[in-house]
Amino acid sequence: MRAFCAVPVDIALVAPGNTRVVVRELPGWPLSASALFDRLNGRITREQLLRIASSDPFGAHLHFPVLVRIRLSGQVPPRLAFDPGEALRLTGWSDRPGVDHLARAWCCTLLTIAPGGDDDLVTVAAKLVESCQVLGGDLPELAGQLLAWRAATEDPDIARLPGRDHGRADPVALLALLLLRAATDPTDTRLVDLARTLADSDAPAVPMPRPWRRLIDTILTPLRPTHPDLDRLADALVRADTR
Repeated sequence: MRAFCAVPVDIALVAPGNTRVVVRELPGWPLSASALFDRLNGRITREQLLRIASSDPFGAHLHFPVLVRIRLSGQVPPRLAFDPGEALRLTGWSDRPGVDHLARAWCCTLLTIAPGGDDDLVTVAAKLVESCQVLGGDLPELAGQLLAWRAATEDPDIARLPGRDHGRADPVALLALLLLRAATDPTDTRLVDLARTLADSDAPAVPMPRPWRRLIDTILTPLRPTHPDLDRLADALVRADTR
């Protein structure tokens, strides 16, 4: 394997947990911005970083050095600029057959951690769940810690706005957390409260792109006959998706 090398680049990086502010509690759910990133970061290769950078062929030479800095430092940009944000999005949003799940999970993790003007958790979270399930091991558990952290935090610029209600967890992050946990252990007693919270939130009104529908069909649908609260949530999601 070739060494990680690239043209030096001057970019400010911070610890993963410093990109957002914790503004609420999520009782019973461990929070971590760094555990999944650290695990994936230790596995991502130079060749994968080159492919991620090359997903934007016109800017690959600008994306690659930043990706190398992130990989070697174990830190992340406090806010994603176009370099390397565009390459991360193009890879993280990929839904093609034969997708590189390690590369996609790494990109989705960065997009979940570091805020950026064009980022939307709806387009990222389902793919993160899907890729971590495929990769297996302890990655689904670590992904759950990341999603719980995301649900309990806000962008610093939003958190400091006066008069804003900061008591509501991100429903998209909670939905991804529920799907991930239901796939791992459908007997987890924490799922009941989470399903009830989501069924009464805005989550069922979120448009469901294809990766979300796959997860709902493969994870929630088989559990509906024996889990009334998951059945209620799945019904709300299906109704919203057919409007």
